[in-house]
Amino acid sequence: MSARILPRLSIALAVVALGCNAETPQSATLVPPVADSAVDEPAPEQPAVEEEPAPADSHAKGAAPAWDTLFALDRVHRIDIAMPGATYQQMLDDLDTLLGSSGGGAAVGGPAPGKAPPAEAVAACSGSASGASCTVQLPNATVDGACQEFADGQLACVPAGKGPGGGAPPGGGQADGGGPGDLIGADPVWVPVTVTHEGLQWQQVGMRFKGNSSLRSTWQRGGRKFGFRLTFDKFEDQHPETQDQRFHGFKKMTFAPGFGDGSMMRDVLASELLREHGVVAAHAAFYEVWVDLGDGPTYWGLYTMLEDPSDQLPEAWFDDDDGNVYKPDGPGADFTTFIADGFDKKTNEDDADWSDVEAAISALHADRSDPGAWRAALEDTFDVDGFLRWLAANQAMENWDTYGAIAHNYYLYGDPSRGGLLTWIPWDHNESLKAGKKGDDTLTLQNTGDKWPLIRFLLDDDVYHQAYLDHLQAFVAGPYDPQTLFPFIEQLHEMIAPYVVAEAAPYTQLNGGVADFEGALETGKEALFPHIEARRAAAAALLD
Repeated sequence: MSARILPRLSIALAVVALGCNAETPQSATLVPPVADSAVDEPAPEQPAVEEEPAPADSHAKGAAPAWDTLFALDRVHRIDIAMPGATYQQMLDDLDTLLGSSGGGAAVGGPAPGKAPPAEAVAACSGSASGASCTVQLPNATVDGACQEFADGQLACVPAGKGPGGGAPPGGGQADGGGPGDLIGADPVWVPVTVTHEGLQWQQVGMRFKGNSSLRSTWQRGGRKFGFRLTFDKFEDQHPETQDQRFHGFKKMTFAPGFGDGSMMRDVLASELLREHGVVAAHAAFYEVWVDLGDGPTYWGLYTMLEDPSDQLPEAWFDDDDGNVYKPDGPGADFTTFIADGFDKKTNEDDADWSDVEAAISALHADRSDPGAWRAALEDTFDVDGFLRWLAANQAMENWDTYGAIAHNYYLYGDPSRGGLLTWIPWDHNESLKAGKKGDDTLTLQNTGDKWPLIRFLLDDDVYHQAYLDHLQAFVAGPYDPQTLFPFIEQLHEMIAPYVVAEAAPYTQLNGGVADFEGALETGKEALFPHIEARRAAAAALLD
């Protein structure tokens, strides 16, 4: 494991505990400074672009990834995106095709969290059994798929990785989200844009909107603060000058809009807490995003920028970064059985080999009458301790939008240096650190059945059950300690406040206005501090 990925939160917490505001080294710039600049309004001016050729370490493949600077949490970073107005309109027209008219009406998209799927999708599965083939006719598309069960037991038609009219998703692969609840059926269109950061410019960068229920919900209410992805060499075939173009060592970046998160910091907090606990997880940082459609930059709001787990993350955490990265989703991703389509490959895509996943699932479902032999065989194929470490932290934080409730929002990495051993990599944490909308919110996971065998089989084993409790104790006593965590959260809140307050419709996810943000720590409906205290109390009762 590379020394550079050692969690940064411990350094920040130590500084907070000492009451120290002294400047820290660049590699440890976790604590947001309480400085005058922290209350400045976001500046509308686009940064000047350097005229000389860009240095190789900012644009070239092979350059060392700049984790410490791009993901520093001592500031709100800025990124500018430019495209012609017609290109942006193309992106909106594509959403209109995928999701129906903006502002209301039936849509191909999946349900927003806690809401029912579209009536047309439910009707398509009337009288059918789960898994049955179905076809749903919507205003802008005909979707073929399978009937799948939603949280309330209702069946609805979910596309089997197909786009509108039954075609394959543009660009290949599955649509964002996938699995139960994903009725978008295809990825939004990629377009070329220009990206500016710290005075440097990247040309012909691929950009597309992303999301599942978040994208659909935002579109239907007329919002325009969408999540999006940037791929810096997406158009290298059409523009050879961008061959292997990189963004300070990274090929891809994801920007999350804070959907459903009044605090606007849950993705960042979860990332820090998980990595401090020793869980393999992506870095995250705050970015103000400005977009110029030809009339000057418009503030799109405060985003969380996250590294893509299929990009440089394996280099940071593993001795060999040439292994398979999977983004499981939908049938098979629950680990009940092996289904290749449920394990979308993000690396080594041309190699039709899922033997590492097959081996892990086979070992998980092997005879458990000899627990020692079963554990040994499973640990040869799957990083059990890493999974239990994540599971304990995930339950303590409470995050329903993941394995145990929905078969998505995680990656797997097969480490060649350990015979393809699979490691669990959690993803997408905007629904964390608040009461769940479904799934098993108990710390014992007593309500989780065999439908989620990675949880049920492991916690039914005495050795693994004790390991889970040990990890829970370590998380609650360490990263989750409010004596150091709460001051850290307060400083992040103060730092990002002017960037949140500056948001304006339609470029905001604060449906309740600034009050959502102002009450996000202590008084709001989903306030962080009371939730953390309640989960810690539940853990103390369990561990007593």
